[in-house]
Amino acid sequence: MSDPIRRRRFHPLNILRFLGRSFTRVYALALMLVLCYTGYLAVTYLMDIIVRPVQLPKPMLEWQARTDVASLREASSPGVSSQAARAPMAHYHRIETWFQTDAGNGCTAAGCHEPLPHGKKMKVPAFANFHMAFLECQACHADPATRPVKMAWMNIQSAKQQDVPAILQLIKLLDEKAEAIEKNPASVQGQIASLLKALLAARGPERMLEDLLIQIETLEPGSPVWRMTVRRLSDELPTYARGEYGAKLIPQAAIPGYAATNDQMKRLAKQYADTKDSSQRKAMEDKAHAGIIKHPTGCVMCHSDSPGLIDYTVVGYLPSRAKELHDLPLAKRMQGVLEGKPPFYLPKPMGGSDEK
Repeated sequence: MSDPIRRRRFHPLNILRFLGRSFTRVYALALMLVLCYTGYLAVTYLMDIIVRPVQLPKPMLEWQARTDVASLREASSPGVSSQAARAPMAHYHRIETWFQTDAGNGCTAAGCHEPLPHGKKMKVPAFANFHMAFLECQACHADPATRPVKMAWMNIQSAKQQDVPAILQLIKLLDEKAEAIEKNPASVQGQIASLLKALLAARGPERMLEDLLIQIETLEPGSPVWRMTVRRLSDELPTYARGEYGAKLIPQAAIPGYAATNDQMKRLAKQYADTKDSSQRKAMEDKAHAGIIKHPTGCVMCHSDSPGLIDYTVVGYLPSRAKELHDLPLAKRMQGVLEGKPPFYLPKPMGGSDEK
C-alpha cells in the first residue's frame, strides 16, 4: 500500500499544486509586508509634515557670498569684488557683488577694525556700514575746519586721486545729453559705450550691462531698438550705483599722505599686538587715533543743508540727486535714533496702527 500512496503523493500534478499554493502564500505575505511598510512610510511622512515641516536644502536657499571678516579682506571671495552664485530659490533681491576690498585702508587692513566696523553700539550699524563701500573713514572721523570739505575720489587699488566714477559720469551724461541722444544719437554713442566699458572695468563682470554695451555699440544709432536700449540703460544704472565704484570719497588733502598714514597704522597695530605694557599700548593707541573723532556728529554731517560735509554736485552727482541726498528723510530719521529721540516706527503693510 505504501508504494501506491507514495507515488500519488509525488505525482507531478500534486507537486505543481503544492508549488502553486506555496507561491501564492509567499506572494500574499510579500504583498502584505509591502503594504504595511508603505502604510508606515505614509504615516511617518504625514507626522513629519505636521510636527517637523520639511526644510529645503541650504544650497537651494542661501546666497553663496560670505560675510565673515576674513572673506571681506579677500578680493577673491564670492560676493566681494566678484559675483556670487545665486541660489535657485534665493531672495528676489539681486545682490551678486556688494563689497570691494580696500587693502590700503590701515584702519581695517591692520586688523584693529573689521571691514564693516560699525557695531551695535552705533545704534544704526547697517546704515553706517553701507557707507564703507564708497566713503573713506577720514571722511566722517576727521574734524573739518570748514564745510563743505573739498572731497575727491581715491582709487582703492592705487590710493591715488581719480576722476568721478564712470557710473556717475554715465548717469550725468544720459541726463544732460538727452536732447543730443534724441536728435543726434551718433554724436554720443561713443561716449556712452566708453563710459559703460569703464564702469564694467571698475565693478567687474555684469551680464546685463555687457549685453547693453553690445547693443549700443552694434545697433544703428537712433534706431528704435537702439533708443530702447539707451532708455533701458538709463533705467537700470541707478541700481548699480551702490558703491562698487573701485573708488572712495576722501578729503582731498588726505590723499597725498594716505599710503604713508596707513603704513604707519599697520606698524602701530603690530607693535600694539607685540607689546604687553599697558601704558605703552595706550600711547600707541592715542598715536594711531590722533586727530580722529571717535563719535562723529552722525547722518546730518552730510545729509544737511547747514551746510553739509559734502558738495554732491562737485563730486559728480546730478543736481537733482544732490538735492535728494541733502534732504534725505531717512537720514534725518536715523539721526533721531542716534540722538535717542522718539522711536522709529514703520507702518503696517496692510493698514492698522504703526508698529516698531
